[in-house]
Amino acid sequence: MSVTSERFAGFDLFTNKNNLIDNSLDNSANYTFVAAGSAYIEVKDLGATGANVYPAGSFAGFAINDNTLLSAFGTVTITTYNSLSGTAAIETRTSSSLISTGIVSGVARAGFITSKPFDRIRIDFSALGAGTIRVYYAVVEKFCAGNPLVCNTRTPMVGSTYPVSGTTNIGIPAAIETTHTGVSGVSTYTVVNGDNVTDSDLTNYASIRSPLAVNVSGFSSVSLAIKDQSTTDYPAGTFAGFDIQNSEVVGVSLLSSTTIKTYLNGVVSETVSGASSLASVPLLTATGRQTVGFVTSQPFDEIQIVFSFPATVNAGETRIYSAVLKSLCAGPTIACSTSAVTPLTNTSFPVYINNSRTGTGSSLACVGCAINNADNVIDGSSAAPATISLGAAVSATARLSVANPIDTYPAESYIGFDIESSTLVGVSLLGRTRITLYNNGTAVQTGSGASLLAGATLLSGSRQTVGTIAQVPFDEAVIEFEQLVSANPLGTVNIYRAVIQKACVTPVTCNQTRFLNRPEFSSFIEGTRTGFFGTVSADLAGSSIQDPGNVISASTTDFARIRNVLGVGVTASISVADPADVYPAGTFAGYTISKANLPVSASLFSNLTVNTYLNGVLQESSATVGNLIDLSVFLQIFGGVPSGTLSNVGFVASKPFDEIQLEVGSFASALNFVDVYGAFIDTRYSVNAGGLVCNLNPDFNVTAKNAPVSGNVSTNDKTPAGTTYGTPVASANNPAGATITMTTSGAYSFTATNPGTYTLTVPVCSTGQTSCPLVPLIITVLDQFATANPPVANPDYASVQSSTATAASVTINVVANDGASNTGGTLNIPTIVTNPAHGSVSVNGSGNLVYTPATNFIGDDVLTYQVCETPGGQCALAQVTVHVLAPGGSTVSVDDDYAKTNPQQSVSGNVLTNDVGTGLTVSNPVTSITSSGTLVLTTTGSYTFTPAYGSTGPVSFTYTACDNSTTAVCGTATLHILVNPIPDLSPITYARPTSVYNNSDITVVVDVLELNLVATSGQITVRVTKDPKASLTFSPTATNVGNRSVQNSAWTFDNSNGNYYILRTNQPVAPGDRLSFGFTGTLAPGATTGVVTVSSVITGIAGEVKANNNIDADKIDYFQQ
Repeated sequence: MSVTSERFAGFDLFTNKNNLIDNSLDNSANYTFVAAGSAYIEVKDLGATGANVYPAGSFAGFAINDNTLLSAFGTVTITTYNSLSGTAAIETRTSSSLISTGIVSGVARAGFITSKPFDRIRIDFSALGAGTIRVYYAVVEKFCAGNPLVCNTRTPMVGSTYPVSGTTNIGIPAAIETTHTGVSGVSTYTVVNGDNVTDSDLTNYASIRSPLAVNVSGFSSVSLAIKDQSTTDYPAGTFAGFDIQNSEVVGVSLLSSTTIKTYLNGVVSETVSGASSLASVPLLTATGRQTVGFVTSQPFDEIQIVFSFPATVNAGETRIYSAVLKSLCAGPTIACSTSAVTPLTNTSFPVYINNSRTGTGSSLACVGCAINNADNVIDGSSAAPATISLGAAVSATARLSVANPIDTYPAESYIGFDIESSTLVGVSLLGRTRITLYNNGTAVQTGSGASLLAGATLLSGSRQTVGTIAQVPFDEAVIEFEQLVSANPLGTVNIYRAVIQKACVTPVTCNQTRFLNRPEFSSFIEGTRTGFFGTVSADLAGSSIQDPGNVISASTTDFARIRNVLGVGVTASISVADPADVYPAGTFAGYTISKANLPVSASLFSNLTVNTYLNGVLQESSATVGNLIDLSVFLQIFGGVPSGTLSNVGFVASKPFDEIQLEVGSFASALNFVDVYGAFIDTRYSVNAGGLVCNLNPDFNVTAKNAPVSGNVSTNDKTPAGTTYGTPVASANNPAGATITMTTSGAYSFTATNPGTYTLTVPVCSTGQTSCPLVPLIITVLDQFATANPPVANPDYASVQSSTATAASVTINVVANDGASNTGGTLNIPTIVTNPAHGSVSVNGSGNLVYTPATNFIGDDVLTYQVCETPGGQCALAQVTVHVLAPGGSTVSVDDDYAKTNPQQSVSGNVLTNDVGTGLTVSNPVTSITSSGTLVLTTTGSYTFTPAYGSTGPVSFTYTACDNSTTAVCGTATLHILVNPIPDLSPITYARPTSVYNNSDITVVVDVLELNLVATSGQITVRVTKDPKASLTFSPTATNVGNRSVQNSAWTFDNSNGNYYILRTNQPVAPGDRLSFGFTGTLAPGATTGVVTVSSVITGIAGEVKANNNIDADKIDYFQQ
């Protein structure tokens, strides 16, 4: 290194010139001006030759005493040279074009960005008066790429402090671009400390100042540009802007006079001007420090801000702290949540304040209108808000927009704003708020202007989240406040956060009561349908909606209070939406309210209306479908809150919906109001309603002891896809000795060793359901060998429509699927044992039950009847379940059937006898031949079943019956047939030889055969006829008689009867087997010729019922020789 100073009279004008190249940063070369004059000093790098020359794009300058002191001396010029080009200057910059950055107190770095290579730097001073110049060292900096931008992180375009050449850059290599920085026009504006914009201290700033307005026509323009001096280009989609502040301008839109430009390699890329296009905040009011800019659509490496003012306007001081970059990347995927909202913060999401839809306005002068610190809405803090004020303006609006240029949020999301206003506490406020959603710059959903804030006297606090359900995808949300008259000012509204919540799908299940305040459901207050509607006066006159958020809070004791005294045509509403779930037709939709302060009238709920919506579109209203129904009698009050003043009011919807709104009309007195605890739905009435079909019916089966029986409890149910059946739970009163297995599809297998009635309950669960309804399964087990079984009484079900007037009745042939259990038995007319809780029942002359529901009742009603068998007087009980449906529901009921027969005996009947419906026919007639037998089923319901030989026990067939309506309603049921598993015994008698002459030895053998392939049980008695000419002897030890195998030891012999030999045994005859006995003896014909007939008759039947084959005979011809 070498140092050269200007000389005078043989001496250097700068003392200690070599201090510029020593190792100290604190000493300097100095020159003192006694009067006006000039001097220079330069540094040359002797090693900067060839490839080591300093390249174009490097910073060349000096560390000198603070340039604020130098300004008094005159002009500073910095020049670069290159030995390869001789002694001529390569580039020269004077004071106005130099970049000056403070290093430490009193020391600044002055220089410029070169465009040509160099190896020598010179600084010239031209002084206007006395003073001292201090030069500490020469500075050369080669710019390297800065740190890459972090996704969705606000990054100032500043670098590190640069005390010496070669300091490692830890930020962005930014510098003032002097060619795009300065003033023009008729201007008194100046840029002061411009280089503060690029230093690492984010608390200092450049100032744009106008000491005085100029009383001439025209505009003043002042600009400042920051360029990344490395080779880095920032891609399209990057936010580019400036961190600015104006503490003096009140009520003036500074940004309307603001332009921001981006450049690439010195050429303009994009230009965005005015409040309608710039992002962030449109108004710089009070002390608001804001970041303004735009999301670029072209790459760039330089940002410029330009202010243009009329020359007659003094805008005061505008501070520029730094240029700001933000790499906008896709935000995290928002997982569904049933309770937690996600703040839309600019640290996690690529969100920004969209100035084009942010601001205030009025049809008249908007005096005092302001939006301050709008960036606070997206800064991640829930403590510091943006503030909105409309002063005393008339017909004024204020809007604030939060936009996302990359992500699109899905439909069914909840989008809201966390707001607060002190004027809402204890006073009536006529203000309106609306939320409008945009996608790609186009409005896709606009709220109806509901007055959620109107009179929302939130006595428990004025901070609440106001939001709406998105019915379509969106990427921007705008909240708007409207102030109609100055007499009811909006006051100051704080907006803390924008929040989003993706609703979770919670499967809608059968037979479910869902309270929409539970944390497992994604329920929201729908702001566009919550508030006052109609011709609302300027004074709310004491009307209010207090604490609307309590309607969806987890508490079952807090409530919202609606007070409406605004007169005819005005309604006050609260609306609760569950956007991810669609509740089907047939679902009850309602609210739990307190009726304690309603007007006493004949129609207690006359001022209340419940409406349903789907995707924001009105579906139905209780005002048109009929009066509100109060379910309080049989539906647990809102999570079990015990109160005699609460009611569950609503109606059964005939169309699907995802939102329920409660409207309250105007009361005559302010003493009347409604406390609203929450919304709820109930799917227990969704039977044959065209949506979620929730039709669970009781099941039965009949078998004999030790005879396995199978079935499927799902056959007669109508359930959504994915429904599962759980493990049956046996009643504690069941007989012992039963086992059952059941699959999740409802198929089961059951065996019992003891006769009796077995009651089991089966949980039936839709997908995701936890509290599952229980459905009874009744299995009757008969003792096939007993003669005093109780009758078979099977459960029944039917459907009927409810009515607000006199309800229709349904006639049920309950004994059609019952049966006598004993041979020759018949069933008597049934009698009622337990009356239904919600209707009446009688027995008509035909022995059928006639059920009539109570007025307005909807739900399941249960009654119990008894049927007895003659002879014997044995009785049995069964239940009847009646589904009382909402008006319009189909009442088709297809019930299970039962019949009993004996082996190889046909049985006939009609499966439609106990079904209910108009013009029912069997849709699947069939001739079915199985290993169990043959079933012939016709469309009229008549059937005949013939068991296959050797087949006994239970057998079942399913059928489907449909009514004759235009859109046929069908049901499926099961025909259960019990082929009584009883044995059939028949004797075969063998008398040998078949003819004799004179006195002869004879044998008689009787085989007792079982023909039904069923083992016998109990005693078997056989009588064998006696004849005077034949004398028979029974040997209890004999095993072979007349060359035939016998089991005499199994039999007891009784010879006491004069007409018969009587043999008895308790040994069972195996299925299809025989048990035999035999006699030996003599036949003495005497002097005659004739026939001896030996007959065997089975009289002890051992459980069999067929007796016409219980006798057999054989004969021996005898002759006199």
